[in-house]
Amino acid sequence: MGTFRFQMARQPRPIYQIRSGAAKNGVGAGRKGQGMKLMQKITKGIAGVFAGLSLILIILMAALWIKGVAHPEETPAVFGLVPLIVHTDSMAPAFQSGDLIIGVRTKAGDIQKGDVISFRDPASPTAAIVTHRVWEVIQKEDGSIAFRTKGDANRTVDEESVPADAVASVWRGVCLRGAGKILSFLRTGPGLFICFLVPLLIFLVPEAVFESLEKRKERPAGVAAAGGETRGQRPLR
Repeated sequence: MGTFRFQMARQPRPIYQIRSGAAKNGVGAGRKGQGMKLMQKITKGIAGVFAGLSLILIILMAALWIKGVAHPEETPAVFGLVPLIVHTDSMAPAFQSGDLIIGVRTKAGDIQKGDVISFRDPASPTAAIVTHRVWEVIQKEDGSIAFRTKGDANRTVDEESVPADAVASVWRGVCLRGAGKILSFLRTGPGLFICFLVPLLIFLVPEAVFESLEKRKERPAGVAAAGGETRGQRPLR
């Protein structure tokens, strides 16, 4: 008598389970895509901020340079503000070499003892800008005003008094530590080149990376060969 052999076939997964798994994969992929888009927007925003700041800096530097060339006898200012790079430590610890200070145009009659003024040094053949503290306000017989000045880190008062018309600005406390070194570098050829290049790289490099990732994600998945076994099932034998 013949013998019958039975082999239990593995039951296929219920259709609702298969659909549930596919749905989960779809949700995961969707969330990943949303995360990529968010990162792309954030990166573009950062690049835009850097580009905007670089453009503003270039415009301000150009405006100051043009004013300096057009009126060499005056200290260039933008909207009444006078940016100055500190080259010595004569006013330490208030500010020191390499800092950037912002002065304000002020009438000579409003300057008082203790104020920090920037002025064209009467003792300098090149009329260099010096920033020292007012040690004394001098009222002359003819009604004019002059100032005796001294650096906070200096032991003695400056030899010559400063006439009112030599005062460029009054420092009101705005000091950017180390920014003067950066600004001095940006005024050079390599500095200007970097000022243009960095925002461009920040914008282009992430854009290329995100585009590459998008193309990789859009590649069609491999299709199983016809007649092959479906994962999770075995044919009856």
